[in-house]
Amino acid sequence: VNLIDDEGDEGVLRRALRDEIAAAEPRAVAPLVPDEWGDGDADADEAPALRYVEFDFHRNVGRTATAEGAKGLARLMRTLHPIQAELGFFLQRAGADGRTEVQRQAGVLRVNCIDCLG
Repeated sequence: VNLIDDEGDEGVLRRALRDEIAAAEPRAVAPLVPDEWGDGDADADEAPALRYVEFDFHRNVGRTATAEGAKGLARLMRTLHPIQAELGFFLQRAGADGRTEVQRQAGVLRVNCIDCLG
């Protein structure tokens, strides 16, 4: 998930990252999720191994205290929820054998945000 801006220096970085991901997995940069952003006809069995979602956080959310910001944040969460659900999470509990794996995580969700780096 790439949250950096579309324009300026961040835009240059955003395009470079998108180009590298597209070189590794060309289908990764296609629309990925059903709703107003994506391909409601996508077959889950044919999903690319790598998925890339771009979302200019500052443009679409800004400050979440506004109605428009809240709508933008809700849109991002609707997009990410099916991906998060598909990836799941790892859970292990101490059982009689010492360790019992309860649930295995199916992938990794990485978020890229310039503000997080500063």
